[in-house]
Amino acid sequence: MVDYKKLDKTILQWCPFVLILLLIIAILFSSIGGRNQSIGWYIFITIFSFTIFYMILSLLFWIIGLLSKEFKENYQTKFYLKISTIIATIIIILIVSSLFCFGCGSRNVSPITNTKSLLKTQMDNPGAEQCTYTVIFTRSSPALSSKGITANTGLDPNQVYFDNPLEIPNFDISNPKILRYTGATNKKVIMCILCSSNGKSGLEQALIQNGITSVVNSTTEEETHCVVYPRKALG
Repeated sequence: MVDYKKLDKTILQWCPFVLILLLIIAILFSSIGGRNQSIGWYIFITIFSFTIFYMILSLLFWIIGLLSKEFKENYQTKFYLKISTIIATIIIILIVSSLFCFGCGSRNVSPITNTKSLLKTQMDNPGAEQCTYTVIFTRSSPALSSKGITANTGLDPNQVYFDNPLEIPNFDISNPKILRYTGATNKKVIMCILCSSNGKSGLEQALIQNGITSVVNSTTEEETHCVVYPRKALG
């Protein structure tokens, strides 16, 4: 027979630890530039919501138990009420988040738009890798160019070049000023950018510090340089 009092107490004891772990994961994911929306996001929301609501309902039922001894000692009823309420609430949250996707339901997946937007941020954030949300390369939009993504950014096309250090298939960089997708089907990736304000040597050093081996195709020093490259989408 299930000991609902013990089961409830065990779950409640673990809730703070799970909540702290989830917050740490969220902070770490944010710090490495994780912008991708995937099924992992919904798993995170589900566990986070369960933990929060379980603690809130436990407090609420404890208060009710002070007023009703019968309710206080009916551990099975309280447990089922908690679980059913939490499940119903989480289902509603997931449905709403699927409909609105917290602003990403109709999110632009254009490689050009997203990469250009990120470049404007990264040019003032030397040494730190950041990546876009998932973008989609298609046969109708298969390429990025230095000229295209530097327009109205203050950077010269010669200050930005493309690479494929992770050797993701079907991305051609024979011209370092153009990243071209040559696959026959649509490809989801995230585009990452790393910049340095110390020219060629500074950018190469930043690449090494981020675990990337690449030769910067420039001889210019003491000037902002950025490298743009694809990574596999997380979801």
